[in-house]
Amino acid sequence: MKHLFLSALMVLVSGTALAAPAQWTVVPAKSTITFTGTQQGATFEGRFGSFTGDIVFDENELAASHATILIDTASASTGAPDRDTELPKSDWFNSGVFPKAQFVTTAFRKDGAGYIADGQLTIRNKEHPVSLPFTLTITKDEKSGARTAVATGSVTLNRLDYDVGTGQWKDTSSVGGDVTVKISLTAETAAK
Repeated sequence: MKHLFLSALMVLVSGTALAAPAQWTVVPAKSTITFTGTQQGATFEGRFGSFTGDIVFDENELAASHATILIDTASASTGAPDRDTELPKSDWFNSGVFPKAQFVTTAFRKDGAGYIADGQLTIRNKEHPVSLPFTLTITKDEKSGARTAVATGSVTLNRLDYDVGTGQWKDTSSVGGDVTVKISLTAETAAK
C-alpha cells in the first residue's frame, strides 16, 4: 500500500513538473521572412508579406515543442515589377494552384548557444527535409509575466528541389539555383 501511494505521488509530481509548452502568437508587424537569390549574376532580395505561425515551444521541453509556418506564396515581392509579376505564375510559385508554402517541424534540438528546427518544407507540393539553425532570445515582462521571443535564422535551399522556376528557368545560369531564406520571428505568450 505504501509503495502504491509513493508511485501515485511520483506520477502526480511528474505531471505537475512537466507542464505543456507554451503557445506562442507570432507578431506579424515585428516579423519577417526574406529570401536572397541571384539573377544574371546580380544579387536580389525579396520578402513574403503574409505568413502565419502555430508555435508551441519551451526551451526546457524541446521534445514536446512543435511549430507550423504557413507562407502565402503570392505575397512574395522583390521590388522589381517585372520579376514580381512573374513570381506567382505557373513557372515559379504557381500560387493559384499552390497558394501556401509550409514548414512543419519534426524536432527541435539544442545546438551550442542556439537551436536547430528539423522539419519538412513543402512548396508546390514538393516536400523535402530542412534543418533550420536559429538563435532565440526570450524576455519577460516583470509586471504581467508575459514573455516575448525573437528567433532569427537562415537556411540555403535549392529552388529546383521544389520546382520553383520551371521550363526555361531551370537553367541556373540565368537565375541561380541557391536561395537563402532568412527568418526573424517575434512571438508572444501569456504569463506562465
